[in-house]
Amino acid sequence: MKNLLVGLTIALLAAGTALGATMTVKGPASVDPGQEFMIVVALDADGQDTIGWAIEAINATGGATPGPNTGNDADYYLAGAGYDNGAVGSNPVMTWASQTAFPVGQMGTVPSGDFGGSGDIFQMPVIAPMTPDSFFDVFVVNGAYGSAETYDDMPCQSVPLTVYVTPEPVSALLLLAGLPMLRRRR
Repeated sequence: MKNLLVGLTIALLAAGTALGATMTVKGPASVDPGQEFMIVVALDADGQDTIGWAIEAINATGGATPGPNTGNDADYYLAGAGYDNGAVGSNPVMTWASQTAFPVGQMGTVPSGDFGGSGDIFQMPVIAPMTPDSFFDVFVVNGAYGSAETYDDMPCQSVPLTVYVTPEPVSALLLLAGLPMLRRRR
């Protein structure tokens, strides 16, 4: 009985470590107000072979908006981890073609060969809010990958990107120019 309990505990711990997959949003640490920049979503399937991935939505806080959509799936799906990249004849899912506000979604695809793996899987443009000296986050909502071992959806933890919107340089120069006016007169 004790050996059965130890074996069951080891099996549960091994299953729990398989749920360590993440979808990380990568991009610049700081941007100018209103600047368009690219984010990249990276899948870390915790060493597992995958049979596809899906994202319910990508969301952002603080007034950020999605960048323009070119209408060409290959501009957004990255083939580096072995997935279909939206080229003619492939089958990615993308339903956010005309959305102009976050959240945007859904998106997902299957491997171009037998299995996919970990790596950069998706990119999209984002436009920073016009509020200088502020922060905003970009994150994945309900990301998952298909396990090649169990043929079941495995949820992924979302690792957000926090971006700082820098103040305008002209404002900083005006502040510096006003310093001599603060001197006391007698």
